[in-house]
Amino acid sequence: KYVIKSGNKKTAKVVQAFLNASYLSSIGSVQFFDTGIYILTSAGRTKKGKYIFFALDDNEYLELLPESEAFQDTKQNAPKDWQAASRETYQVVRSESKPDDFSLQRIKFTISGLQEFHESVLVFTKEK
Repeated sequence: KYVIKSGNKKTAKVVQAFLNASYLSSIGSVQFFDTGIYILTSAGRTKKGKYIFFALDDNEYLELLPESEAFQDTKQNAPKDWQAASRETYQVVRSESKPDDFSLQRIKFTISGLQEFHESVLVFTKEK
């Protein structure tokens, strides 16, 4: 079990890096595995990749790194087949009434700071 702690303060945010759970959202059904792999199923299509939840400055984030089409088709084991350019980063906001549920706002870390994308917030509801 990996736990990531942000900062040196006593009140620093502690985040579980990997989950073992399934969620429903407007983009489809997402399964997170405690191995750091996720599977997104939407409209009959499946996407697979790596993920990690992490904390920075008392905020929680999620990074998704999808597999490239070449990797999925050939099952090669070369790290170069992971598309670093298609990496997606989200700020995570947990529901106070249902802590297992969360919403995601797409962001990008830049030299000048955090940049928010003007995209819809994605809401994830944990499947029972």
